[in-house]
Amino acid sequence: MLAFERYETPALLTPEHRSVFLYRAGASAGTVLAAMREARREEHSRLRARTLVARAGWDLHVVRGEGGRTELVYSKSPCAVDDTQGLLHLRFTPVGGKVPWGRARHLEHRSFFFHEVGAMVDDKCLMRVPLPPDWPVAAAHTGQTHPAGGAASWRAVFQLDVDRLRDAFRALHGETPAARGEFDMYQRHGVLHYARRPCAPAEVRRRFFLHVVPETLRVLPRARRRSGFDNLDFDFGEHGAVFDGACVAMVTLPDYDIVRIHTGQIDDAGVVAWRIDFAPNQAAAFAEESRTAESHAK
Repeated sequence: MLAFERYETPALLTPEHRSVFLYRAGASAGTVLAAMREARREEHSRLRARTLVARAGWDLHVVRGEGGRTELVYSKSPCAVDDTQGLLHLRFTPVGGKVPWGRARHLEHRSFFFHEVGAMVDDKCLMRVPLPPDWPVAAAHTGQTHPAGGAASWRAVFQLDVDRLRDAFRALHGETPAARGEFDMYQRHGVLHYARRPCAPAEVRRRFFLHVVPETLRVLPRARRRSGFDNLDFDFGEHGAVFDGACVAMVTLPDYDIVRIHTGQIDDAGVVAWRIDFAPNQAAAFAEESRTAESHAK
């Protein structure tokens, strides 16, 4: 009997192996299968105590696997056979936007079926997919296509580079926002920061719109010139994360002179939940006004 996981049973014939393990067949097979089922049950129990990175069709966790590998773990309970049907998609966005030269580009985007990476025990399903081992991942995009074809039954996008967002949020302490609203908006080094605290996942489920108006329309792609702005709309997980009771997102702004920024959130029906309009140079003016007011107060 061949397996890709190690189970400490008397039936194990290749204890020195690291990746593929051979077990004695016959009467011992039942013991090995029982060990496999128990290992799956224990793994589900451990996952319940871990922080979710996303919840969509499946619960998604990032865990340190065997041999130091970092894995994206999909778990679902209760789980039925229908939940395992269809093609699953997974795409990683590298930190900096590009896979380093000479690294494994094929790991950037992949598709797979449940039976290739997963297992069902009782009413629980589990899939484990390793993250690229040799380049840092900023975000993951994943989902499942309905077996009948075409439409996605669910999709999710989430940040894995949370430490970068946490460090950026700390760096904003003491700075004056460019604009205030449902989120405080900051501009630093060509990056627009969205920050809110306290904040919960429910407050970032709606899609964000971000429209950037340039000083001259010639810098826009030809298809955008009639509208007069660059459309940088995004789902929160593409650029942000919820951590430590805060919601923080970072969006790199286009490298041209900007005269106006419009941003906010919109629901599935197209209704604007909130909106902020501001000029990029408002941040400096707002900060100067605050410093002047503090000086007079002294």
